[in-house]
Amino acid sequence: MEVERASQDCRFSQQSLQRLLEPTVTPDGQKAPGLKFGQPRVMALLAALCLFLTRPAGFRNAQLRQHVAALLGRDLADYRPAQMTYDLRRLRRKGFICRQAESTRYELTPYGRYTSLFLVRLYQRVLPPGLAACRRTTLESRPASSAPRQNPGTRRRPRTNAPQRSPPKLTAENTDHPSQNVTLFFR
Repeated sequence: MEVERASQDCRFSQQSLQRLLEPTVTPDGQKAPGLKFGQPRVMALLAALCLFLTRPAGFRNAQLRQHVAALLGRDLADYRPAQMTYDLRRLRRKGFICRQAESTRYELTPYGRYTSLFLVRLYQRVLPPGLAACRRTTLESRPASSAPRQNPGTRRRPRTNAPQRSPPKLTAENTDHPSQNVTLFFR
């Protein structure tokens, strides 16, 4: 019943978002690095946490690691146990999970339930349609001529020997890198 309540009633505030994104210090003096919203590893971690919402027994490092690696599209060997341990430490210090007494299992806190569900839904349901709409309006509002505008007071001589540039081609080589996607998006 609490899982349904968590999915319907989100208690997420601006202070919660800042606490999540910015580095903080726990009450016992330990540093807690910020979780960067939108970063693939963080989003895979939050989505994997949502898989364990209904497990009363909690989860172990290895169980969560398998799901995170699958969500990242990596082999289990590429997402090392040390990386998972670091991610669990970040989640524990941010208040998403707590360790069960006398065991190596973790369980989600109420804050972890609400926040992970909210952020995963925001990332999957709100951002893609919003960004797609922005991209459509940007592409539609572009002038037909992509020639650079000249200041009316300056005169340019046409180049006669200059090679003509063609727009970059979308291939598998240049679309996998995020900076290429950003460059192509804003042209």
